[in-house]
Amino acid sequence: MSSAALSLSNNASTITSPTAASIPAALAIPAIYVRLGRHNFMLWGGIAGTVLAGANLHGYLDGTTAAPDKTIAVGTGDAATTTANPAYHHWWTQDQKVKGLLLTSMDEDIACQLISCETTQAVWTAVGAM
Repeated sequence: MSSAALSLSNNASTITSPTAASIPAALAIPAIYVRLGRHNFMLWGGIAGTVLAGANLHGYLDGTTAAPDKTIAVGTGDAATTTANPAYHHWWTQDQKVKGLLLTSMDEDIACQLISCETTQAVWTAVGAM
């Protein structure tokens, strides 16, 4: 990264960088600046784990941030209906952001092997087994 650090704007709603457009802080996930190759898993894994822990997203790696139920019951008794769980949607979108971050920090030949993994935890586990 350049010598200019990322900074929060005065209202703390965006993160700015001299090399990037403003990003809403709620959507910001830090970058992993080391690419995973065939011979640097220890370095990449250590950096990726630290970056995600610093962003409070490490639970997606090891599964401790578990997926909530996809649907929830609304109402009681015979009037109960099943509807999509908004908590699941939030979890899934966060998980996909982290998964995308991991995949884009890998050499293409490795990412191609893992692109079909459905979750961040599946990617993390598969990389550790390589």
